[in-house]
Amino acid sequence: MGTKGLILDMRGYPQTGIQWTLVPRITDKPVHTTTWEIPVVSDRDRKRSVIDSYFRWVEPDAASHYDNPIVVLIDDRAQSAAEDFCIYLRNAKRATFVGSTTAGTDGNITFIALPAGRRMSFTGMRVKFADGSRFQNIGIIPDVKGEPTIKGVRAGRDEVLERGLEVLRSLL
Repeated sequence: MGTKGLILDMRGYPQTGIQWTLVPRITDKPVHTTTWEIPVVSDRDRKRSVIDSYFRWVEPDAASHYDNPIVVLIDDRAQSAAEDFCIYLRNAKRATFVGSTTAGTDGNITFIALPAGRRMSFTGMRVKFADGSRFQNIGIIPDVKGEPTIKGVRAGRDEVLERGLEVLRSLL
């Protein structure tokens, strides 16, 4: 709570449910979650289908409110739970995203057994932003681009973090 700003690293595949703990503390108004659309019933000829569509509101926690700037580091490896968290931050308009576009793969995983002991998996739901726009195969597009370079990797530098620090300093 005593910091001037916050950097969250959502690169890679952090499997987290942090949105339910953090988001109430960084907003002063209710935040719309992702909108989930799940096919429930479809007849054999695909003439009739039912889609269960729902979302939730994350209510603010006025007792522990953090109002300082937030920068989130993202890249193409960020997926699923990490992206879900980023969507909440985007919906809350409480973060500046730095890095490269995320994978665009939020949603539950459905598994199907195949012959010879194999199995296949796919996303069994459609995920949308609060405004109803498409998320899957789009991802979180950064507000500020930042990517590692060969030179930076060889030098042991984290250029995305460095760019995130620059952005945070500009917001202070």
